[in-house]
Amino acid sequence: MSINIRGFGVDKKVKLVKDWKWAEKVSFLAIQETWRSDIPDSDIAQFWGRSGWYKEVVDPVGRFGGIMCIWDPGMFSKSSVIKDPNFLLVSGVLKGSMDVVNIVNIYAPQKPIDKRSLWARLLSVKNGHPGLCVFLGDFNVVRRPEERKISKYKPACAREFNNFIFEAELCEYNLKGSKFTYLIEGPYGKKFSKIDRILVCKAFHNLWPEACVLSLTRGQSDHNPILLTIKNLNFGLKPFRFFSSWLDRQDFDQVVEDKIKAWRDELRVKEGETEVHAKEELEELEAVIEDRDLSNEEEWVRLECKRKLNSIEDNRAKDLKPRARLKWAMEGDDNMKFFHGMVNKNKSSNGIPGLLIDNVSESKPSKVKKSVHDFFRDKFKEDLPSRPDLLCAFEKSLLEEDAFMLSDKFSKVEIKAAVFECGSDRALGPMVLI
Repeated sequence: MSINIRGFGVDKKVKLVKDWKWAEKVSFLAIQETWRSDIPDSDIAQFWGRSGWYKEVVDPVGRFGGIMCIWDPGMFSKSSVIKDPNFLLVSGVLKGSMDVVNIVNIYAPQKPIDKRSLWARLLSVKNGHPGLCVFLGDFNVVRRPEERKISKYKPACAREFNNFIFEAELCEYNLKGSKFTYLIEGPYGKKFSKIDRILVCKAFHNLWPEACVLSLTRGQSDHNPILLTIKNLNFGLKPFRFFSSWLDRQDFDQVVEDKIKAWRDELRVKEGETEVHAKEELEELEAVIEDRDLSNEEEWVRLECKRKLNSIEDNRAKDLKPRARLKWAMEGDDNMKFFHGMVNKNKSSNGIPGLLIDNVSESKPSKVKKSVHDFFRDKFKEDLPSRPDLLCAFEKSLLEEDAFMLSDKFSKVEIKAAVFECGSDRALGPMVLI
């Protein structure tokens, strides 16, 4: 976790750090702007607790600055340290992994010329230390104009920062929890910006593509803590995938011929029986509809038969289309490193590592699924348990049956019929496709 604390030792801030540490089970803490060079172990023990810990500190220059890293020796084993006025590099090995991890805690200066010098030093550190790299902290710069609100955007600083990220071959996970990480009260209102972030090397991103970067609530601070979690969440079984390496396996062709052909023949028989049965039922209901209105059950059967027939026709149409991916499956990909990088990037951006439920970060899959289910269930819940009656003395009025139909609640059959009649284009907006 990374946090710009803006003054270490204040009781309120110590309590905030303690709450964040225990709530999120933090094992490595990167702090910027300690403003102190004489931090006793007793102050650290106030929020870290009785468990063991190690620390490394960079003293502030004058009244401001100061960097500190604290970690659990049971999760991270230090091997070397490099100290700079604007960053603190701690290299070591994570528990359960043989890869060397270089964690760089950064507090960038304000002046553009000093930032330029810092990017050059960080690039040299990254190139000179093999292994996985994590850059985190307060960079005092944004990458895009939309990362600032009611504050001045400096294109030159952003361009130099983006060039550093490109040359260092770093990646950034999508920030969850909030859009900005820094809030300050100005003469023209509140100013927001995203100057706190976590950057990782491509090897780290490929190793943990489903890692999550979460912005926690700032509490009484003006910086949001940034939390990086690399645990793998199990949301259930994933769809079956076909891998190119299977084409080189022995007996693969025989398995395809025996299993898939048998499955295809069985599917054709079942599909043919379903089609014949659906057509017969649909013809019977079409004959009945000429004499009387269908009941809700009969109308549902009619729509279900039409859906089955449309699905069968769509599958046949798809079978006639050229298989665009067949060539890739047969010949492979010439740039597998780039391909896997894009796959991991999509997996990282599309994943749901967790949600804020009642202002508490929750990553347990069962609770996340329940929260999503409850959210969409509430969207379709009836707001008014009893609708008001309209009393009007008009000469011309609707029949009681028609009036009851207009004020009655929508049934599941009506909703299903409306959705199915949309065809292949669901939920059309004002620009209806022609």
